[in-house]
Amino acid sequence: MDMYFKSYTFASIAFIVLLVSSCTSFNPVDPNRPIELDCSYATNTTLTNHNPDGVDYIVSCQLEIEDGTFTIESGTIIEFEEGTGIEILQNGIIKAEGISGDPVIFRGLSAGVPSWRGIFVNASQGLNVFNHVEISEAGDGLSYAQFENVTAAITLAGRLSMTNSIIRQSGGVGLFSTEAINNASITEFSDNTIQDCASFPIYTAIHLADNIDYSSCRYEVNGDNVIAFHDFESSRLEEDLQLKALEIPYYIQGVLELRAGLILEAGVDMQMGNNAIIDMSPTNSGTYLSVQGIASNHVTIRGREAISGFWRGIYITQTNAQNIFDYLDISDGGANPLSFSDTKANIALEFNGSLTMNHCTSARSGSSCDVLVHNFGGNPIFEEQDSDLMICTE
Repeated sequence: MDMYFKSYTFASIAFIVLLVSSCTSFNPVDPNRPIELDCSYATNTTLTNHNPDGVDYIVSCQLEIEDGTFTIESGTIIEFEEGTGIEILQNGIIKAEGISGDPVIFRGLSAGVPSWRGIFVNASQGLNVFNHVEISEAGDGLSYAQFENVTAAITLAGRLSMTNSIIRQSGGVGLFSTEAINNASITEFSDNTIQDCASFPIYTAIHLADNIDYSSCRYEVNGDNVIAFHDFESSRLEEDLQLKALEIPYYIQGVLELRAGLILEAGVDMQMGNNAIIDMSPTNSGTYLSVQGIASNHVTIRGREAISGFWRGIYITQTNAQNIFDYLDISDGGANPLSFSDTKANIALEFNGSLTMNHCTSARSGSSCDVLVHNFGGNPIFEEQDSDLMICTE
């Protein structure tokens, strides 16, 4: 009986020693060291602020959120090695929610040097949330967009809410929406700061502007400090939009095609790119442009460069009583004829286009005409009051 007990005890001790030995070789996580994340996640995952001394997680590959919710708790710091990034794929969701004074931080290895690719939000099935988040040193030069060579800290092709956050030191754009899939949507964008980016702070489709509270955000020392609207095929304005005056200009990259109403409030400064156009020719009775400047605060629509004929101008073919320009200063249009006439102008009316201009000025129109009223295909109607304009009728 004693021999049996001794043998049993020896075997038990040997098993325990073996178990302890195997646990030691497993190298359990040191809470004071960063954890290297996997390259793919397909289930609900939570990242925590587990390292009180610094970086919590390291990304050493192109991290893909394939499915489930990827939750990042306040205070968590994620550091990205050179050329890496995060992709939130169609079935995934990211929720990075810090608190004031304790944000979620995404950053590169070298402070102030763009070195990682950025965050690609491609998921549109659920709401991706960034609140009290800091994103720095992204936009290393590689684009997530399928057809547009645009590098950015955040590339959006899905559904996003972003509030109380900071994007800084991107090697390209701060926030860019791609239209390759046309699933991009913004449910809220407010109280954010975008600073020290090499290009635009925001470069997006104008139809996404309705849920972006541009005026609550701050744009500081960016390389091209304007709110830029691109002109990809699906970027036309389909629903009424009102743009408020900002401390920086809006910028139209190419064709701004209006299929709904656009209101420019007093103080709006809109820059037009080379050969750009505001096109109000689609056959939609709801299309209009309302310029609501006041005597003490005009609206400005001008070329990016103060050169005669830098952009094409405004082309109006529809009758709408809301086509009223009050206290507008327009300049630098007339790059090419807007209408079926060969005459260049800052503004052209044709077919049944209607426009009233009150207290407006026009300069550097590309010809001697500020406004062309071309009697082709209908009966355009133009009225003016207290405006210093050269009107050409053909």
